Amino acid sequence: MAAIGDFESRPHLAVAVSGGADSMALCHLARDWAALRGGRVTALTVDHGLRPSAAAEAARVGEWMQALGVDHHVLGWTGAKPQTGIQQAARQARYRLLSEWCREAAVLHLLLAHHRCDQAETVLNRLLRASGTTGLSGMAGIVETGAVRLLRPLLDCSPAHLRAFLLQRRVAWLEDPSNQDHRFARARLRAAGAALAADGVTTEALLALAAKTAVARVAMGEAAIALIAAACRFHPAGFVRLDREIWSAAPASVAMAAMARLLVTVGGGDYPPPTDQLLALAAALASGKHSATLSRCRIIAATDGFWLFRERRGLPPERPLAAEGEDTWDGRFRLICRPSVRLSRFGLRVRPYRESDSRILRAATESTHFDAVPHLARITMPILCDEGGPALAPLLGYVRPGYSDFRGILVQTIWSPRHGIAEPGCFQSPASSHIIEEAIGDTI
Repeated sequence: MAAIGDFESRPHLAVAVSGGADSMALCHLARDWAALRGGRVTALTVDHGLRPSAAAEAARVGEWMQALGVDHHVLGWTGAKPQTGIQQAARQARYRLLSEWCREAAVLHLLLAHHRCDQAETVLNRLLRASGTTGLSGMAGIVETGAVRLLRPLLDCSPAHLRAFLLQRRVAWLEDPSNQDHRFARARLRAAGAALAADGVTTEALLALAAKTAVARVAMGEAAIALIAAACRFHPAGFVRLDREIWSAAPASVAMAAMARLLVTVGGGDYPPPTDQLLALAAALASGKHSATLSRCRIIAATDGFWLFRERRGLPPERPLAAEGEDTWDGRFRLICRPSVRLSRFGLRVRPYRESDSRILRAATESTHFDAVPHLARITMPILCDEGGPALAPLLGYVRPGYSDFRGILVQTIWSPRHGIAEPGCFQSPASSHIIEEAIGDTI
């Protein structure tokens, strides 16, 4: 734990516990570590609802946690499930549920049980997908997100040692049947492990590749962040402006790494685009192309720079606003509501801005405030509405007449993407975003 950063006194750690051997070992180790420092652990189990036995397994984990003296919460993934890409969708839902719980509970650290073999499989999978430096460096031990620090303290541990630890303590665990399901890439790679090792593709070789690549990744990351700090201005409405002169003076590799970070930040996605797509984007912009799209973002060339906006495609459908606390929208914005007010009685819903909203909001909002947010940013921002239309547009300072007492219900709408531009140990604070002061209206 000392290798993954400082902790507050009496730390409160959240641990993702599926019930498998790795996460059970992590929970026991984390509980012991926290107890020595006067802290505590909360175990979080995600029920994806994908197997009939999932609910019973989550309940079994709860029994084990109760016997261990650890608080336990089951987080359910509800709603429709996709027909394709189910593992990726489940992973995204899992991280979202875990992060949201940590944010609401004010827990700073979320521990994940990935070990050295998981790391090797990750590197191999990314190698087969022709990933660049970032991908081949494997999973980071520390990942700073807008909600919580993701910590992987077991990356140097083998699964055999973790199971030996559990056997020594006489701790039971569950076996996940999906680990043997050859429909999934990781299961196929594990099955091919012996054949790959015979050709030198061993766990040790893959970890050595990750370690060497990580050195280059860190150096490139520092250069990319320095370029972003010098060339970019961030707007709380979720868009970025790049200075062309500063950007063009940077080495192409650094500019490409910086662009990858910006696209994830503005698009609210989970992963940067592949290297070949970044190269194609750079070539298109260098050739004078005015507009391009990539990673849920729209990149617009201007005389003195570039603008990055969230693309309108794939925005969340209209849905009820969370009754209290915090609500995450599109992986980019946090809607922070006063918990003392029951919003459900107002029938508020959250949806993307519509073109028809412009007439209403422009007439009721100070023009300097309205026009300071470009059209391409407005059409991808969240609007709170009811049966009468827009009720609140926090990023534009709009409150419907007659709702003056309603103003205090929604405290803030904060641009806080799932994955920001920061390296481990740094945090991109939404409060420090630079506001673009000039009015640029509907031309963009």
